[in-house]
Amino acid sequence: MRFVSPLLMLLLAILNDCGCKRMWEHELLEAHVYSSDESKLKLNLYVSRVGRDLVGFSGTVDWNFDADNEAMLEMGFYRSASGNDYRPMPFSISKKYFKDYKTLYDDIIYINLKDCSNLPQIEGDYLIPWPRNLYTFNNCNFHKGVLPEVVAEGMYKTVFAFFGEVNWNVTFIFYVRPKLF
Repeated sequence: MRFVSPLLMLLLAILNDCGCKRMWEHELLEAHVYSSDESKLKLNLYVSRVGRDLVGFSGTVDWNFDADNEAMLEMGFYRSASGNDYRPMPFSISKKYFKDYKTLYDDIIYINLKDCSNLPQIEGDYLIPWPRNLYTFNNCNFHKGVLPEVVAEGMYKTVFAFFGEVNWNVTFIFYVRPKLF
């Protein structure tokens, strides 16, 4: 009976370590930006590397316009085995109103970028009005929040496209590999 407790503790430790954890890691390779009007929205994002292991993106976003209720956002996720022929992933999000991205902002964007940027925590149910500001990013990466547990190894491209008074997009290209334990 005295062995039951240590065996139970070991079993619980093993089960805790195996469940609901991301089984992949990624390395950001490229960042590309576009703005249709740099006087209203100027994007300057680039891949930054600190040492051997820490890779992220840095730069600024100078937001100088008021997004209205008609502004839309689309998020595309694409995968390629070779880096040449990217195919859409099922978790891409088709174009919808920017104001309605509040849950996505809270669960993925803000949780990943709050410690490396000055992005605001938005109160309420909508992202409108988005505050005008010079937003800074310092070696940011997406490694927290609601992300898939398993994805195939390969090259991935993520495109955030905004449609409204100013059309803009940000594209990240990264390599995904199985996580080494």
